[in-house]
Amino acid sequence: MRFVTAVALAAVMLWVPVDVSGQDVTITAVEMRVISITPYITFLTRNNTSRTIVAWRGHLEIRSPFDELIWEGDLLFGEDNDVPANGSVRSENRMSTNNETEGFNVEDYQVKDMEFLWTKVQVRY
Repeated sequence: MRFVTAVALAAVMLWVPVDVSGQDVTITAVEMRVISITPYITFLTRNNTSRTIVAWRGHLEIRSPFDELIWEGDLLFGEDNDVPANGSVRSENRMSTNNETEGFNVEDYQVKDMEFLWTKVQVRY
């Protein structure tokens, strides 16, 4: 019985790597706001599949218009909303200052001027 339970739990926690080029999921930064010196970025996630996404995560690099690394870290989404099949959802993330490159601040730039490079994107259906 314990083995069956362990297998069931392992299946529940399976993360599926996806193609971040837009085939499965598209994550776009849409706006930034600063609350008490802490930057928050709102991301729009588009699900390009016929299955509901319940959680998604990835490694993000944010670069300046001059290709300088501003921020780097892992982000996890899905605590508040699922992404319906062929739908989209907005999620706000606190951008920890611990992940900023020394000498750079995310809030010094507008979202439209920064480059967002996603790698290791995975989803949970």
